Amino acid sequence: MKKVFFILMSISFVSCYQVDNLPALDDGVVGNLLVCAKDNTTGPFKTFGSLEANLESFFKAYVVAPDRSALPEDLDYASNIAYDSRVDYQKLLAEKESQATKDLRASILGHINAIDLNSGNTDEIVADLLNAYNFIAIDIVIQNSCEGLITSIANLGGLNSFKAFSDIDNFGYQVAGKTMSLDTIEKEKIAELTNYEDARIHFAVICASGGCPVLLHKPFRGEELDKQLSFITRAGLRLPRMFENRDGTSYISQIFDWYLDDFISDVARTEEFDTDEEFIQAFVIKYTPEGTSFNIDNIEFVNYDWTLNSP
Repeated sequence: MKKVFFILMSISFVSCYQVDNLPALDDGVVGNLLVCAKDNTTGPFKTFGSLEANLESFFKAYVVAPDRSALPEDLDYASNIAYDSRVDYQKLLAEKESQATKDLRASILGHINAIDLNSGNTDEIVADLLNAYNFIAIDIVIQNSCEGLITSIANLGGLNSFKAFSDIDNFGYQVAGKTMSLDTIEKEKIAELTNYEDARIHFAVICASGGCPVLLHKPFRGEELDKQLSFITRAGLRLPRMFENRDGTSYISQIFDWYLDDFISDVARTEEFDTDEEFIQAFVIKYTPEGTSFNIDNIEFVNYDWTLNSP
């Protein structure tokens, strides 16, 4: 009991304290602790404007090109331009306590909590949930950076624990009136709404890491959703971290492994193949420029980069 008391007393004197692999206690329990003073994630929140308008302001302030330059004001979703983005976490962390940033955050979270899953418009609901996922992933990083910017979302709650994605008790947010984790939003709600048949959603959500697909610096909108999903998928597949055919080998992101069934179901809506590799090839070819090569006989997965997707 003395060891437990000492650990808890030590934590009480700091605002943010993370221990991986605590020493065994008297009863043999070994665990991870993450204690961090965080801003409100449950509400009630005072909102203004719309979710889309709020996100426009947020993205304009904190999402930049890899070289920190501003991203284009307008995007032609029918194009296949070279496009990538980063999140300026350092700037966001520095401005976290400003009243304007706090008000904007509260309004976005309020709108996310007010999402209506029974509105009947599937595209609008999916767009809202994609926006919720991307904002919450960024907010988890900021809220858990109470002693300087964290290096990886994957380590919150324990080294390579990935609890930030699944631990509702510590990393859950109010979405559509219920507490949800990032995994709940992506793997349950969005997946169900798309019948597990639209693999483009895995290019639309970002995991706050360097290995992620591209963060669209515009809010997803129901009326533009199909065009936006195709655009962000094409943009992602232009980048080596997502796909590259080099020296006779096709290098692809691990998302094709993690969500293989979704990619197969997506392609199977219009085409049937005999092997998993052929399904992946068909998906990649569909969203890459004409003449793109893909070697189904020699595929390797790119090691996923879990460090922050910072500029």
